[in-house]
Amino acid sequence: YLVDNFDDLKTAGKIPNIWTLESVKDTFTGYDETKDCLVFNHCNLSGKPINIQHHKMKQHGQSESKLFPLNLIQEYDKDSFLVFCEGCKDAVTLLSMGINAITNTTGAGSIPKDLTPLKDFKIIYIVYDNDKSGIEGSQSLANKLKYEFPAMDIRIYFWKDRPDKFDITDYFQDDNTVQAFYKLLLSSETFKISNGNWLKLYRKSLDSEVFQKPDLWRLFTYLLLAAAPTKKHTTWHTGKRSITVLLERGQLISGRNRLSKILNIRPSTLNDRLKCLQNMEMIRIEPDNQYSIVTICNFETYQQ
Repeated sequence: YLVDNFDDLKTAGKIPNIWTLESVKDTFTGYDETKDCLVFNHCNLSGKPINIQHHKMKQHGQSESKLFPLNLIQEYDKDSFLVFCEGCKDAVTLLSMGINAITNTTGAGSIPKDLTPLKDFKIIYIVYDNDKSGIEGSQSLANKLKYEFPAMDIRIYFWKDRPDKFDITDYFQDDNTVQAFYKLLLSSETFKISNGNWLKLYRKSLDSEVFQKPDLWRLFTYLLLAAAPTKKHTTWHTGKRSITVLLERGQLISGRNRLSKILNIRPSTLNDRLKCLQNMEMIRIEPDNQYSIVTICNFETYQQ
């Protein structure tokens, strides 16, 4: 139905206007007129259909998490890069733009058990949706890939200044070019497995100004240990309200009263010590009405 009515469905806004008929055919993507939704056929390496998924609906067949489109992966140039995106729709979008793409079939929070079809790729860019599950899922996937394929160059691109839930299809439907997308990918950093269970302290710290002041050293080491080892969302409770805050690597969220209770010091004293650390360029503080974001300066040096 999708192939026969491709142009009409595009005009009606039922499918992304950037899709190509070739990418639809190559991925065996269809459209269910009765349910008014896209249908994705999941195939094995030989191209045999093993599962059918109505977009954002129930799956029929072998519904466990798997790679899509697995039937095309053997045709990809392994010396080029691969984009691991979130969802079959974005995968078809990337293929329509001439970009090698792969995804998993059960959302950002899951990872296929068998990732061996990816083992020969030199570079994989992970570009998930701009939301909490996308950020956390991309980091989990990167950890898994790096663990299984240590030599692989894995990079995560996090959307900047985009609406919540923004994805790859949204990006290209906003008339952005393939060249602009390449620039986004090149701006991403090589992923390193999180060393969240330990920190590195240098012996030269013994000669630092911070170490010479025990109370200041205690505060700084607490901030260092409490800082997020990876980019993540965290929840901050203010009375009856809860706020979700995005923390970058090396940041923590704190309120003066809460932190003073943890460290058992007066709020005014805590404030003076935080200002002292900031003046020494050990931390940066971004105040808000209900909390502050503390950033450890040069956090990477404590995690290498």
